[in-house]
Amino acid sequence: MRIRNYSERTISTYLSLIGLLSKYYEKPVEQLTTNQVKDYIYYRITTDNVSVSTVNQLISTWKIINVYILGKDWEMNVQNKPVTISPEQAADIEANNKKVSYPQEDADKLETIEENATVEALWVTSFILEISTYTPV
Repeated sequence: MRIRNYSERTISTYLSLIGLLSKYYEKPVEQLTTNQVKDYIYYRITTDNVSVSTVNQLISTWKIINVYILGKDWEMNVQNKPVTISPEQAADIEANNKKVSYPQEDADKLETIEENATVEALWVTSFILEISTYTPV
């Protein structure tokens, strides 16, 4: 996390959350499943009345464990991927939008930022919706 420039406070919070999660299930965090994490978040919401901020921190912690530590593909964990538009719809949208020219380097950076923001926002929204309707097994 230090390599990714997380603050010491964030690292401390994430490590604490990982410890609590591991302790709750009495197993190493790498042996946990996404459904177990959902169960844990549901438990924390219903019994401890945790804040939205804590839920977001738990989701971020789980993502860091999966992507940066365990090397899993995060896209594989997204179950409710959005429906994409057809090429014809995309062409209509593009035809009706004013094009802005950027130097190629800036355009590449902008594209990467937009892609990452969209994937992250869609996943968090999807995960929160799943939790809000989730019933533990």
